[in-house]
Amino acid sequence: MAFTLALILVKAAVVALACRALHLTWRAGLMTTAALASAGEFSLILMTRSKAQMPWDEVFVQVFNTSGAISMALVPTLMRAVPNIADWLERKGYAKTKKTAAVNADYKQKIKSLRGHAVLCGYGHVGAALHKSLAKYGIEVLVIELNVDTVRTLKRQGISVLYADAAQRETWELARLHDASLVAFTFPDARIAFEAIQLVKEFNAEVPILARSRFASDRGRLLDRGATAVVQDESEAATSMLRYAEGIYHELESGSGEDGRPERQD
Repeated sequence: MAFTLALILVKAAVVALACRALHLTWRAGLMTTAALASAGEFSLILMTRSKAQMPWDEVFVQVFNTSGAISMALVPTLMRAVPNIADWLERKGYAKTKKTAAVNADYKQKIKSLRGHAVLCGYGHVGAALHKSLAKYGIEVLVIELNVDTVRTLKRQGISVLYADAAQRETWELARLHDASLVAFTFPDARIAFEAIQLVKEFNAEVPILARSRFASDRGRLLDRGATAVVQDESEAATSMLRYAEGIYHELESGSGEDGRPERQD
């Protein structure tokens, strides 16, 4: 147990220093530290692979692997404890609130006041395009995003955004799903969407869910999980390519220029 505690503390210290270097707010840094404080699967793989090259003591290997597994199992508990720890630190005066506290309070109130909003998981090209279309109909959005730079940009633009992981229950507790009109997973990672859909259904079984998958094999799994519709990248690419090809041949059949090529439609 002592080794597990030491492992978590060392990893947490490293992550905390990285968060400080990235100028994250202390609350965001605390949440990131809790999420990344475990040894991680990769360290276990490295230990296993390195046994052939390094004369590791067998007892040490067993202790390291066990401690790593325990540290990973503790991550959800640590993340759930972060809000309470952060509030306690503020009350005790160990973490000073900045001048932006009033702004943050207004921002939180804005999220709490959302009604009939769409929850967009991911704000890449697809997420931004979907947001633009929804805005034409006056539909507000709440973005869930893990890219720090994107979160900062959206906040500056006045767009409601949560710096959170869609695969965590705590995220959906904050997303006001009972008042949401749509949930859209705009990234093609079917694994995360598969986990998150179950959580969404627990909070609001009726809300329509749009998902995206990279491969056709994932589409059926997401639909069975509860997605209302799934946009499959390969299928959409094929449809678009077919549409363009049909347009080209339609031009060839309808008329050609003097050189035998279709006339340009400027």
